[in-house]
Amino acid sequence: MTSLRSAAALPPLGARRLGSGLWAVASHRNPKRWQSHRTPKACVGRGTFSPSSIRARPLHLTDDGMKRNLTYGALLTCLCLTLAAMTLLLSGCGSVAKSLHIVDPKFSIRDIRPRIDIALPLSASSIDFDFTIGVDNPNRVGLRLDEIDFSLFANDKRLVDSVSNQRVSIPANGYGDVRLTARVGYGQLRNLWGEIINAIQGDRARYEVRGNAWFNTPLGRMRFPVTVFSMGGRREDRIR
Repeated sequence: MTSLRSAAALPPLGARRLGSGLWAVASHRNPKRWQSHRTPKACVGRGTFSPSSIRARPLHLTDDGMKRNLTYGALLTCLCLTLAAMTLLLSGCGSVAKSLHIVDPKFSIRDIRPRIDIALPLSASSIDFDFTIGVDNPNRVGLRLDEIDFSLFANDKRLVDSVSNQRVSIPANGYGDVRLTARVGYGQLRNLWGEIINAIQGDRARYEVRGNAWFNTPLGRMRFPVTVFSMGGRREDRIR
């Protein structure tokens, strides 16, 4: 039906268009004389094929659409590749962490030397503590100590808080020493000064170090708690 209507809508061969559906046709007997010819009404109107009804889409609009589709496709491809890379990276990190299985190092006080400095006036007096913390690394990889924050106790009395940024490398399945220092002034122990001095001089002081050690490991920066004890120590007294 559509093909018949389209064919009927075509103008006669050699016709001149006079208006909507109206054409002029040359007479067979006299070519200079024109006769009017009207296209059937059934063929004029909605659905009638006409060359003028065909509208070409501008080429630049088609190119913009193609560029937009290509851009979306490229972004989607990059997103998929990024997600795949992140998945592989996370799975790889998980495998490395599982294979390394870094455990807490073991700590101990290997040496402690309190130095009592008695001065006049008494408020200028102080006690200096030099002590060595031993680190036993049971892991298959080396660790590097970057920082240790600690509190020093004597006979369960808190003496001082301090931080050391000394960097010490501890080999795999090996040992290392960390040397720390702390000073306690008379003003900090005004009410406990005599008790602490007597305990140190009589070798009755029980020392304790509590804190946190921060290590640089193949898995990143890790924190391990530190709690160690020691009895006595080699004392050095000085009076001025």
